[in-house]
Amino acid sequence: MTKLFSILILLFYFINVEAQNVIHDQKEIHEIYNSKTFKRDSAYVIDITWPVFDENKGNTKFAVKLNELVTSLLPFSSANVKQTVNDMIETYKSMEQEDDFGMYWTFTSDISAYFPTTNIVTIVKNEWEYAGGAHGNGVSLYFNFDEQSEKVLTLDDLLIPGSKEKLNVIAEKIFRRDYELGDQDLVEAGYWFKDSKFELNENFMIDNGALHFLFNSYEIAPYAAGQQEVKIAFSDFKDLIRKDGPLSFYFE
Repeated sequence: MTKLFSILILLFYFINVEAQNVIHDQKEIHEIYNSKTFKRDSAYVIDITWPVFDENKGNTKFAVKLNELVTSLLPFSSANVKQTVNDMIETYKSMEQEDDFGMYWTFTSDISAYFPTTNIVTIVKNEWEYAGGAHGNGVSLYFNFDEQSEKVLTLDDLLIPGSKEKLNVIAEKIFRRDYELGDQDLVEAGYWFKDSKFELNENFMIDNGALHFLFNSYEIAPYAAGQQEVKIAFSDFKDLIRKDGPLSFYFE
């Protein structure tokens, strides 16, 4: 009974995290173009999902800002997603007129909203596209939007001034451990860090008591290496966290 009660309380908390601030619906467009010219079904498959925040309920001002961010992340930064999809298919058709063109294209864009705290909304964009060539290309982007400051958070917003280099040192130890690099020189190990010096980027999300960083393909290593990740628990860098900043809840 106690366990069930705890689960219900936890569920109630996560449901109401959104209710306290903003409300959103997830929209979706799934389009398949069948090529009559080459008699190929599913010649171009497009999937796009994205959140739309209600600008009439909850914190409406915050909702407007979030919608602006989401729109900037949509294909061609256009809120008219249906028209964008139509334009993409027309582009495929125009290429299809070439005699040697007859390949399959794929485009997937998923934008989702997460609520790590009552005052922060994390927007995550995962995108994948194949339009010919040796392989497709994908990207994952994280944006932590703070309700109070009405801006996307950076590491400087979270950390005590001048402590970013200390976080890099902590992160490098985790990175070397997770990818079994030992004491290897990073450049010799195949990475592209300048002067072989590890450095975090600003592509992170606040994730279950940790900062989760992600390096996309070609960012620090060749495509074959794939995405590289580093997850740093708050407890590993608690002395670097601003007690008056967005992560102050950790000390409560």
